Amino acid sequence: MKVGDLVEYKTWKAIITDKVNKGRPERDLFLYTLHFLGNPPEFLRRGHDGYFSGFQCWELELLSTGQPDESW
Repeated sequence: MKVGDLVEYKTWKAIITDKVNKGRPERDLFLYTLHFLGNPPEFLRRGHDGYFSGFQCWELELLSTGQPDESW
């Protein structure tokens, strides 16, 4: 997953706005920041910039990439 991809967190749709590697040299650990489309989940704490950070890839389902779909 990368910045610009559309993902789903539980039942909420969001766009990835940032991807940061918080891992060690021998193991990558990417954390994702999301911008939710519509109302965000009430139980999440919004960051100072209005985005939600700290998600890992196992929590997110990729819905579409940030690339144009040329099949149409």
